[in-house]
Amino acid sequence: MEMLTRNFSRDEMACPCCGACDMTSEFMTRLQTFRDLLRVPVAIASGFRCEAHNREVGGSPESMHLTGQAADPVIIPEQRHRMIELAYKLEFSGVGLGKSKFHLDTGPVRQRSWGY
Repeated sequence: MEMLTRNFSRDEMACPCCGACDMTSEFMTRLQTFRDLLRVPVAIASGFRCEAHNREVGGSPESMHLTGQAADPVIIPEQRHRMIELAYKLEFSGVGLGKSKFHLDTGPVRQRSWGY
């Protein structure tokens, strides 16, 4: 199994429809630091997306998933507040909060957040 970082594999970050996986090293380093500080495994609901898959899931045409600068970790209910705290501490530029997952990205716009 090809690993992108110590805890995240290429397979779990790849686009589910075509297998493309062009995650940036900057994003993956920050995601690994997030996991290290959380001290528990982090499942990824969505990582890299090709344009077709991004359209299929209703992603923004400017989604950072398309450029390998985003992932949607599954929320660990008992760690929910810590996960959000770490996202801001590590200066992810995009933090979107949903019921069961949230979005992290390292796009060019600084510190924006939203709910979905």
